[in-house]
Amino acid sequence: MVLVKPATVLKWHRQGFRRYWRWRSRLQRPGRPGVNREIRELIQQMGVANPLWGAPRLRLLYADAESNTTDVPIVRVSRCLGVAGCA
Repeated sequence: MVLVKPATVLKWHRQGFRRYWRWRSRLQRPGRPGVNREIRELIQQMGVANPLWGAPRLRLLYADAESNTTDVPIVRVSRCLGVAGCA
């Protein structure tokens, strides 16, 4: 039978807990997830075809096409793509 001090058991527990959470969070990237290529292309097509519309109108059109608009940062994507009405 092996006897250990309570402090040793707590140390092992803390180390295991630390290792678990380090392993658990190793694949996550910080920040907001990226936007799909299809969505970027759709925003670019709508923005190029209608340069005077801007981000609010593109968001409304995208809302008609897709149901989940809150996940798409229209302004950021359109600025990166160089859409004139949204910059």
